[in-house]
Amino acid sequence: MRDAGTDPRPLRVLHVITRLIRGGAQMNTLDTVTCLSSPRFESWLASGSPERELPNLHQEAMNRGVRLILVPQLVREVSPWRDLRAFLHLHRILRSGRFDIVHTHTSKAGILGRAAAATVLPRPAIIHTPHGHVFYGYFGRTKTACFKGLERLAALVTDRMVVLTAQGRRDHEELRIMPAGRIEVIPSGVDLDRFRKAQGLDLRSKLRLPEEAFLVGSVGRLVEVKGHLHLIRAIAELERVHVILVGEGELKETLQQEAMQLGCEERLHFLGFSEEIPELLKSLDLFVLPSLNEGMGRALLEAMAAGLPCIATRVGGVVDLIEEGRTGMLVPAKNPEALSVAIRELMDHQEKRDSLGHRAKEWVDDSYGREHMVDRLAALYDQVVKEKETEWKGGPRWTSSSLDRDCW
Repeated sequence: MRDAGTDPRPLRVLHVITRLIRGGAQMNTLDTVTCLSSPRFESWLASGSPERELPNLHQEAMNRGVRLILVPQLVREVSPWRDLRAFLHLHRILRSGRFDIVHTHTSKAGILGRAAAATVLPRPAIIHTPHGHVFYGYFGRTKTACFKGLERLAALVTDRMVVLTAQGRRDHEELRIMPAGRIEVIPSGVDLDRFRKAQGLDLRSKLRLPEEAFLVGSVGRLVEVKGHLHLIRAIAELERVHVILVGEGELKETLQQEAMQLGCEERLHFLGFSEEIPELLKSLDLFVLPSLNEGMGRALLEAMAAGLPCIATRVGGVVDLIEEGRTGMLVPAKNPEALSVAIRELMDHQEKRDSLGHRAKEWVDDSYGREHMVDRLAALYDQVVKEKETEWKGGPRWTSSSLDRDCW
């Protein structure tokens, strides 16, 4: 391990995440790895194999020059045999790599990655970012209780947990997952310039919509926890409203069937995965995030950065992004009626839309740039390494040859 007092080499950091699909947690992780690869840090990323049925970030990671290590056994679903093999694979990577810091991301990778790091000697500093949590909105009572128990065990070997919002810290403290003194709040940051400079697309012409159509958009995976069913139910009686869904997922057919039953299928538009998120956001009249659970809501943050008026559900860290009536509107989750009322109010009052969008953009510009996130993470890395220096004195040095064979 590195002795910060005598060893001039950069800190070596291994990031671990289960899947590199297109999503907020994955984009946050990729930005972190990319921006924290400098003379001060040497960053690696271990991830499961690409999933053919979902858009992924593996090619983008390679294009950015990320040192990417594939762990094929690292999958989202619970599988004792695969999970054991993933643990052993990660353990081997950590033994050969002699990393100073292991930074795990999301629940599954967080459990396996922290367990592997805790059994390596000398032990690296361990940081975990849950990017939200699975304590409601995902599973039933029994499975949720199991995840809470595993998180409490993993927290025993975690030097710091990084959450995206103050609400995330409160959740983990109140559920006795981690003491507040070892939890750092570092919001996810976005490339603000992309959203400031983007030009809108002519979606009405592209989709052959009437000029009076009111475009309500949402960006995210088409899965149950994102709450798209409630958005479709909310607009059923709002005849001018057309919903633009950007993303892929297994719920697409269910959403289509729901729209057909409600008689609004011609006002529901699936754009799939897109590389033009800033341009699409600039083309909308309103952004809605109807999620059942969110760590923070990166898509919401991006919409605010684009200056869009936003409506979101009062869940998770969303409440720390939106100040009701000032930077957006909040409604209860799973409540299409309340969402419908909020959409109608903003549809009928352009002045209020403009005011919310302007204030949202100012709010994001102040605190949610990518550089701000990276600077705070770099400071945290330096801090945890200093705390562990005495444990590392006399530790063996790292060599890269064994890791190079694993790099994809």
